[in-house]
Amino acid sequence: MINQEFKFKIDENLPIEVAKVFNQFGYDTETVLDEGLQSLEQCVGTII
Repeated sequence: MINQEFKFKIDENLPIEVAKVFNQFGYDTETVLDEGLQSLEQCVGTII
């Protein structure tokens, strides 16, 4: 059963296992890597 009250996006600086634990407890959780997001430093580096 997924808890629809909260959705969590796990930052790239946290281990992926954090998302797995939240998912095990029924929370809708994704990592920034799951969504193909990246840090500002990485974005700036690719633009310059």
